Amino acid sequence: MESIAIDMDGTLLSSDNKISQTNAEALKKWQADGRRFIIATGRGLNDAKRLLAEAGVESDGFVCANGGIIGTSNEILHRFTMNQKLAYDVASWLSDNNYYYHMFTEEGIFTTTEAYHIFLKEMEHFAKTYEDPEAVKKSIQNQADMHIKNLGLKEIPNPSTIIESDMTVYKFLVVSLFSDKLETISTVWDEHGGVLITSSGKENIEIMAPEAEKGTGLKRLLPTLNTSIEETVVIGDSYNDLSMFQAAGTSVAMGNANPDVKEAADYVTAHHDEDGVAQAIEAILAGQTPSQETSTT
Repeated sequence: MESIAIDMDGTLLSSDNKISQTNAEALKKWQADGRRFIIATGRGLNDAKRLLAEAGVESDGFVCANGGIIGTSNEILHRFTMNQKLAYDVASWLSDNNYYYHMFTEEGIFTTTEAYHIFLKEMEHFAKTYEDPEAVKKSIQNQADMHIKNLGLKEIPNPSTIIESDMTVYKFLVVSLFSDKLETISTVWDEHGGVLITSSGKENIEIMAPEAEKGTGLKRLLPTLNTSIEETVVIGDSYNDLSMFQAAGTSVAMGNANPDVKEAADYVTAHHDEDGVAQAIEAILAGQTPSQETSTT
């Protein structure tokens, strides 16, 4: 295999949202062997670069915002953004129906003041389902505050700002602690059309331009890196990785992946907190099967 494309959350990143030293060393070993390493993530470009820099790792290419931003380490090659009026309609619907969301744009990552209050109310309601609601609230709040700080999340007054400020929107990340709320988004916007719906975790839904998929983005990027999709192995854990699994020569699911994602993969490696990425890389470099168990497909 000439190249490897790796998801971040639930894959390359451990539960502490960091790249372990073991994973970092495996990536360096992969590149030292003359092979390409590509990040394929729902995160924005700056956020992905920050996490790599913290681990002392460099990527040869990026497929960020689930394929909305495609580039090498030196330049952005393609951008696929949402129609501005459609982005406004999505944001308005989310606000009207009491959803908490992040809006990934050319200008940064935004939410509305109202959306953040919605998140706090939902957290309060969710915490009441536990024996120690205050401890649950504190844990969720601490995680959320750290995530917001790392993202550099900004606020806009309301969805109208999208039009008024001529914002360029890549995607919406909608977060909810209640699965039925997320299912409603899929139902409504699948029927509406004009957008691509996917997910990078059990507590989110992502809404993007139809052209923005990791698999499509990878196909567009690889010729620039002088490699092919057939000679690429991809590693991921969530539904937004499935387009890569379908496109690439070899696919590897994480041990912590959703069962449907494991079923779609050629191989399954270890859990993301057990350096599953490093285990897969070391196996491939040694000419072995990159898995702990083989998929039934």
